[in-house]
Amino acid sequence: SLALFGLRAFAAIRFRHRCADVLHVGDLASWPLALAARLGRPTAIVLSAHGTDITYPRRGTFLGRLYGGYLRLGARLLGKAIVVANSRATETEVQSYGFARTFVVPLATDFTFQPAKADPTRLLFSGRIIPLKGCHTMLKALNSITYKNRVKIIGNADQMPSYKKELLELSRDLNVEFMGLIREKTKLLEIIGNAKFFIFPSYNENMSIMLLEVASVRTPIICSDIPENKVIFS
Repeated sequence: SLALFGLRAFAAIRFRHRCADVLHVGDLASWPLALAARLGRPTAIVLSAHGTDITYPRRGTFLGRLYGGYLRLGARLLGKAIVVANSRATETEVQSYGFARTFVVPLATDFTFQPAKADPTRLLFSGRIIPLKGCHTMLKALNSITYKNRVKIIGNADQMPSYKKELLELSRDLNVEFMGLIREKTKLLEIIGNAKFFIFPSYNENMSIMLLEVASVRTPIICSDIPENKVIFS
């Protein structure tokens, strides 16, 4: 179905009766859609780079190298395209594939919201419950110091059953509450704002809007020492 969507989008752009002055492709991975607008037309192309997929080739796998070649092909075919990145770290990655015309428009958040005081949580983790986000690393560290205070984990733990099993095993001797996915932003920020520390041990990021939101409610952050996280607080 995803491939069918791509073909339909390509055809819709290619056979438009009116030539657009500018075409914005919302994700760098979808760069072939820009070719449909460029074929025999003077349309300017703008691409957005904002996902962690931009670092996928760095993992060294066959699929990662293949994806890196795919992005380099896009840079060659769309040499005049402008790429808008959401951080300096993302811009550097984009340039490494050959895209020369790049700009940074960083993510932002509202700093006016202040959560009401409630029962405090010592430690809080919130994010996608997948290995790359490092929740298991946090739990291993807490086990190593025999941590006994309360820990809350927010996120959908059911998307990877094998990983959920690992986390449950690691939390067996800890005081951990798995809260599930919280979609209501106000409720989420209330919980974050009443945490003593927000733990963010991610191995791979782009520019995390979550870190900005945590900073906006003035909760101290302990995060992994990766360039994509450090650039937010530089």
